[in-house]
Amino acid sequence: MKIAICDDDIRICEVFRSAVQRLYPKASVSIYTDAGKLLQEERLPDILLLDIKMPGISGMEAAKDLRESGWKGILIFITGNEEYVFEAFDVKAFHFLVKPIHSDKLEEVLENAVRELSVQDQEEETEDVITISAAGEHIRVKTAEILYAEVYGRKVIVVTKDRKIEYYGTLSSLKALLGKGFYQPHRAYLINFRYVESYDSKEIILKGSHLPMARRHYQEFVEKYMEYCEV
Repeated sequence: MKIAICDDDIRICEVFRSAVQRLYPKASVSIYTDAGKLLQEERLPDILLLDIKMPGISGMEAAKDLRESGWKGILIFITGNEEYVFEAFDVKAFHFLVKPIHSDKLEEVLENAVRELSVQDQEEETEDVITISAAGEHIRVKTAEILYAEVYGRKVIVVTKDRKIEYYGTLSSLKALLGKGFYQPHRAYLINFRYVESYDSKEIILKGSHLPMARRHYQEFVEKYMEYCEV
């Protein structure tokens, strides 16, 4: 478990770090006095205690950047007043700690955050996940996040919400792995039904991407898509 504390007052960071380490001695704890440095990290925290008012990039701006990048960690705001409480909802804040913060309140909020993190981990384990081997790396991908896959030469390109993964393989093997919810409307493409925005006998539009539809597959596609929508 990785916990980060971001506040421009180093004294507050150190107080919080001591409290976190006392409660969770096995946790990895990092502190930042600059939100910009936090945003540059490759591995983001599971739980983030973030001051809202900071020079340079504010905590609210940092939170918006993190959420837009796909970070799904638990966000706890630290502030001297409550004027930002409604903005906090927009970035899915878990809690709002108002200074001065008593140790028992901090402990209560952290315990609830760790409990919520455990629930999220359990939910993630129940989601359908496939493992793709690409360039010597084993990448776990949630099937629900796959928009479509494309074959190009001997490579398959899997397009998710936030990245593209290339590996050597075949669409038929990937199709068998993904199962229901996916359909191959063209020899070069495999699409996820959940992201279909519109279609006709020539193309399918998924999240703004225009993919070809083979005429011979059109009728079957419509039938399968209707079945998917009824589930």
